[in-house]
Amino acid sequence: MYPESDGNPMGETDLHIHWMKRLYDLLKYRYRDERIYIGHNLLVYYDEGFPGNVIVPDVFVARDCDPGFRRTFRIWDEQQAPNVVFEITSKSTRTEDEVRKPCKYQEMGVREFFLFDPTGDYLNPQLQGYRLNETGLGRVEPDADGMLESQELDLQRSLMDDALVLRDRATQEILLTEGEAQRVEAETQRVAREIAESRANAAEEELRGVREELNRLRGSGPSASSGD
Repeated sequence: MYPESDGNPMGETDLHIHWMKRLYDLLKYRYRDERIYIGHNLLVYYDEGFPGNVIVPDVFVARDCDPGFRRTFRIWDEQQAPNVVFEITSKSTRTEDEVRKPCKYQEMGVREFFLFDPTGDYLNPQLQGYRLNETGLGRVEPDADGMLESQELDLQRSLMDDALVLRDRATQEILLTEGEAQRVEAETQRVAREIAESRANAAEEELRGVREELNRLRGSGPSASSGD
């Protein structure tokens, strides 16, 4: 009764697909140990008994939800709407992202909604945010550093050379994917080993020097110079 696909392609270009997947991977790794569901290009049904009432966010976050796999996301089964939605805007999705989807997300009770245009051709500014208030979805203004804050996720979003960067609001650490985190850990361990080896080599060289100096002193002592 509730289809699992809307028949539309996932993204307009490789770049848009890349950012959908990257955003999903960043959030999936960030909340890997929490009871939070991260959805990606999944059909969200918001009106039980009416399968035509469906929307497909590029990426969304639903707190206090089982993180296991789903075929669709049905709000009446989950007992809540997504908390935060992300859309990667392209030429073909611009109108829907700026007009239809915000209205629908507001009606559904989505708390925060963010738009990102990876090419910079269709949105001005390139990164936008909206937060639900008493009157609807209101614009989230960037802070003095140009960052958009997500109160729902304790994250900050900003652009760096046209790339979307997510930071932990408290620590200011940049979010990584699982693969990136593993590479950083491997590199950290490699550097630590090199430092330990370097210190060991330096200590060994210093000890060798001390021994050589002791041997020299012994060789030039009274017994060596007296001729007895």
